[in-house]
Amino acid sequence: MASTVSAEQHENYLRIALTGNWDSSSLGPTADKILALCEKHQTREILMDVRNLEGNPNAFDRFAMATLFTAKYFAARLANRVPPCRFAVIGKEPLVDRKRFEETVDVNRGLPVKTFTDLEEAEKWLEASRVAR
Repeated sequence: MASTVSAEQHENYLRIALTGNWDSSSLGPTADKILALCEKHQTREILMDVRNLEGNPNAFDRFAMATLFTAKYFAARLANRVPPCRFAVIGKEPLVDRKRFEETVDVNRGLPVKTFTDLEEAEKWLEASRVAR
């Protein structure tokens, strides 16, 4: 899915940045890297920053990405490797689908995620979940 995956701890969330070009053949390894960062930092609020990831995946790739990540996340949760997380995804079109297809697929499978094109809105959404706990 990405050429590079990096993490930066902020005061109230972990920012995980994906950069490079969309590559559907790396969906599994990229999901594993993301979850390894979630495990390492044990942060509940995650900002997935894909603003510097280029590409326009087709509907099948979007579905595969969403279902694969959700399955891997819940496997990590069941193994007590990661805490309950809430994911805000920040990106731009066309990588971020205008109709939020991936978000719908993830939410229907129980993953707390919301997609944004505005950083401030994403941060507010994550903050609201932190304050509500």
